[in-house]
Amino acid sequence: MKNLVVVESHAYSKELVQASISLNYSVIFIRGLKGTKFRDESLTTELSTLTSATYDCDLSSEEELNNCINRIRSYQRVDAILCIGEEVVEIVSKVSAHQKLPFTSDVGVGLVRNKQMLRETLCRCGISKIRSISINNEKDLSTALDVIGLPAILKPKRGTASLSVFPIKDKIDTGHLWSCVLQSKKHWPGHIDHVTSGEFILEKYLDGQLFSLEIGLASGKTKLLTVSYRYRAEHDESVEIGTLTPAPISVELWKVFSDYASRVVHAADLNRGVFHLEIILTNQGPEVVELNPRLMGGSIPLLYQRAYDFNVFEWLIPIYVEGVIPPFPQKANSYSLSCFFGALDDGILKKYPDMPWLENFKDYNPKFHWFIQPSMPFSKLQSNFSYIGRFILTAPTVTALLLARDQILLELEVNLGFKITRPEQGIPKCLTS
Repeated sequence: MKNLVVVESHAYSKELVQASISLNYSVIFIRGLKGTKFRDESLTTELSTLTSATYDCDLSSEEELNNCINRIRSYQRVDAILCIGEEVVEIVSKVSAHQKLPFTSDVGVGLVRNKQMLRETLCRCGISKIRSISINNEKDLSTALDVIGLPAILKPKRGTASLSVFPIKDKIDTGHLWSCVLQSKKHWPGHIDHVTSGEFILEKYLDGQLFSLEIGLASGKTKLLTVSYRYRAEHDESVEIGTLTPAPISVELWKVFSDYASRVVHAADLNRGVFHLEIILTNQGPEVVELNPRLMGGSIPLLYQRAYDFNVFEWLIPIYVEGVIPPFPQKANSYSLSCFFGALDDGILKKYPDMPWLENFKDYNPKFHWFIQPSMPFSKLQSNFSYIGRFILTAPTVTALLLARDQILLELEVNLGFKITRPEQGIPKCLTS
């Protein structure tokens, strides 16, 4: 029996441990130190009962994690390290390289975590034509806008979750915008602050539809697992507000996406793993927005499980441990959709709304989640960290899903008593259903 070390992250640690055990691996769990931003106390207590051993470690320190692995290896064999959390994947890649254990290349992870370095690499390889300019102050911003032109987008060089992203469509006061940028950095959540830099880049704003691609890479071969359509907020298209999995695209477009994703991950020197790409489909073809050296996050694994009736966590483990891409479903059984919602203004959530009307949507297998508690304040939706709630639906057709989603949003707004966000409307032309 092989021994796997699973490193705690903010996303899907439990599912990763359970999948490893299901595949007959012995699991050693490394969790963050108590009281730190890396540790979920309720989750780690539960996982410690499922695993063969549990270790506490400062997951912000490469040296501490390396020492922890050394302690484990002093008494038993370790065959691989698993981690799918954005906040720790870079450190895990460095430790895996030092320990000579299979994982994604630390060189590749370091490259893709820096969006400007990734863009420059893709341009050299002929995959991208988008110029990226570093911004460190207001003067840099003003100069770069003269070079890039409008529309443009300002975003962190190392960022996530749509935090501190500023689309620039019209001529602006650069001094005011830069003060907004500096102010926005004060509100980054702790575990995100760990992986987000204070440096910014300016790029040409890309017009087109937003998709995410999930691709596996092992032994030089790639396989596109699924394509999802990403809905953006009607009031602020820099914020993602929902996902449709799978995206009902043509066979021809699937091949375009598959070939493009393969070229991107190879150019980025990612040797092994499962990767999440976000791309804009422009009139000239796909352009990468970001490449994450980890499995898809947020609600997408749940949507995939519903649509394909397949455990993606069991699928990814052999890629990291054995270096092979296992078979996976080629066709979904249904469509699954997530819809995140927030407020159009600051306010307070007085109480959770009564939802007897949800019974009308039982055929869609609705699943609700609230991100804040009653009596808590909320702010206008400006990033993935100002959501109020989320629901997930599943149905045989896209049309039925969108109709149910819009009806639920209408009911929610009436019951909550304040205006909530809406996704962009309609079915884009690039989708076939």
